Amino acid sequence: MKLLGEVVESGALAKTKMTNECNLEKGSAKTLENLAGGPARLEAAGKHAAAVKGCEDQTKVADALDNQHETQSAQCNKIKIKVEKQAAAFALKKANADAAAIAAKAAKAE
Repeated sequence: MKLLGEVVESGALAKTKMTNECNLEKGSAKTLENLAGGPARLEAAGKHAAAVKGCEDQTKVADALDNQHETQSAQCNKIKIKVEKQAAAFALKKANADAAAIAAKAAKAE
């Protein structure tokens, strides 16, 4: 359960970073489009290439954490179902024992 919480938290952070990186990519693309040439355009092209790579990398991280979240949730659900079955079996066993004790008391009282 703790691991699932960490995955969810990391996933949210990764999505925020992805959004920031991809917004930076869009901004750098607009800057690159508006420059005619020369050293400023070369610098803008370098920054844009780095921003594209950053957006791609963060998107991969966010996707991987989404997949890990799904896997972890499925494992938690399996454990939850197992625990619920054990709790139901214990409750049934206890109810049967209580009923048997009541029946034994009733038989003694007669």
